[in-house]
Amino acid sequence: MIVLLWFFRVPLVLLFGAGILLTYAWPQSARDSFAAQVSHDMCAPPHVCPAAPPASGVPALLQVIGAPAPGPGVVYSVAQLEQALQGQGVAEPGAHVGAAVAKAESGGRSGARHLCPPDCAPGQAPEQSYGPWQENVLAHPWVSAACAMALSCAAWAAARISGGGRDWTPWTDYVNGSWRAFA
Repeated sequence: MIVLLWFFRVPLVLLFGAGILLTYAWPQSARDSFAAQVSHDMCAPPHVCPAAPPASGVPALLQVIGAPAPGPGVVYSVAQLEQALQGQGVAEPGAHVGAAVAKAESGGRSGARHLCPPDCAPGQAPEQSYGPWQENVLAHPWVSAACAMALSCAAWAAARISGGGRDWTPWTDYVNGSWRAFA
């Protein structure tokens, strides 16, 4: 659920979902940009509307109050993940590779999450990755944690990040070859 509040002439958007509350305070240009595109292609069915405005209007302040609870959530099969990508326009063989990437990244778990800090490898950059494709909401601020954990929205974001299923190199488990165990 999205709630828009005005606080001292500054809009605050409260997003409730999957056990999280996100709060955004937006500059005027971001508000105008987001308002113009809310009903545009990003939110058109069957997509779930992203929690953040387009990249041109990234929120000036993002505060995550609570985070999705860890746990398996739903564990998707390769076939279910592949079907979700195909539903977002990813053709073969990209959909099959992408489904295998999700299995390698998270075991196909909707509730998977990796937060750095505190769970960082030596030299690792900060990261907040969620869902089957472990979409990093810091690297892709237009993807919310709730979106990354919902199959249709996560597949939409994975399709966008991968260039329609043509480039899976943003995912570590594609680069290191771990995905092949699920292909």
